[in-house]
Amino acid sequence: MSIKLFKDSNGQPKLGVAMSLCGYCGEPMGVALGGKSIDEIGRKGAVFSNEPCDTCKHNMETGIMIVEVQDGQEGVSNPYRTGRYIVITEESFNRIFKMPKKDKTSRFFYMEESLFERVFAEAMKEGGKDEK
Repeated sequence: MSIKLFKDSNGQPKLGVAMSLCGYCGEPMGVALGGKSIDEIGRKGAVFSNEPCDTCKHNMETGIMIVEVQDGQEGVSNPYRTGRYIVITEESFNRIFKMPKKDKTSRFFYMEESLFERVFAEAMKEGGKDEK
């Protein structure tokens, strides 16, 4: 195994360390080493992999995970997550949305905040807590 050292404009070794975030829920899931500094990546970290964290992996095995994103994020490849999500059964998904999923393998969807509030407000009251 080898480690590649990135070099700055002066030819000096450059090594950055950043928090690796889950691309689904945004929670920290490890540390990443790379050629960018924290100033370039951001203090909160960044998504470096499409692999879900253990919690999201479990959520997607047991149901369909719907993550709330900020309004106005439609069509954005990496929308801003609010931190809330809900996991529902496939049967509930079909009943709530009255349509089968187009992609039978997908266990994850984004939903804008205003719609998330309308669709899941009652469930969140009954459940007594948000997942996040």
